[in-house]
Amino acid sequence: MTLFINGVATAVLVDTADSFAKRVKGLLGKKEIPVTYAMGFKNCGAIHTFFMLTAIDVIMTGKDGRVLALAEALGPWKYMCNAKAVNTIELAQGVIHQLGIQKNDLIEIK
Repeated sequence: MTLFINGVATAVLVDTADSFAKRVKGLLGKKEIPVTYAMGFKNCGAIHTFFMLTAIDVIMTGKDGRVLALAEALGPWKYMCNAKAVNTIELAQGVIHQLGIQKNDLIEIK
């Protein structure tokens, strides 16, 4: 599925963590994450980077798809949460900056 920002399609393809195994693994073990790849977690307002091999960018959205929280270059052994977040997207480091994503932007995956 494609990541849309404010109605505009990006080159980022989102793999949905739709099983327990995918949710547990996430991006663990990946030494490099392509800038065109992301992992999406539905009903998720908290993530960690324990055991990660690289820093990642993270977007957390509310029920309406608007960005509530962002983290750029969240390094290994970190934790991020937002009590109002409903969905979380993990991306390669630098993608948030590259795409100019900001708080309150509308994020859609379709």
